Amino acid sequence: MRLLIISNDKPQLEALSAGLKAAGIDCAAYSSPVSATFAFAFARPGFQAVIADFRMQGMNGPDMARVINNISPETPVMLMLDHEDLKSAGDMPGRGGWTALPKPVSIKKATAIARLLGDFSGMAAPIPA
Repeated sequence: MRLLIISNDKPQLEALSAGLKAAGIDCAAYSSPVSATFAFAFARPGFQAVIADFRMQGMNGPDMARVINNISPETPVMLMLDHEDLKSAGDMPGRGGWTALPKPVSIKKATAIARLLGDFSGMAAPIPA
């Protein structure tokens, strides 16, 4: 399984990336959602799942999830939300191909979720929101 992680919180990004790699999960980490979206579109081999922040500079998580789902509808996307993001995320119409993950995210939880996302990868439709 190959996972793409995007977070503009660099300490969180580095901790998640290191923890997932230590657990044997192949992952690439990006702090820019725009760069990550390009990497997703052109990476070979491709990514089977994506975990990203809900709020990011340059492109928010839901918009990035829509782009990824347009490129690869079968790729599950999970967005990490702060407490204050939970209400606004629930109010978004047609969330479109992503699932919410409340912060903070422990390495143990991230590893379990990454493996679960890998199990869903390649399905005909994204994980229901």
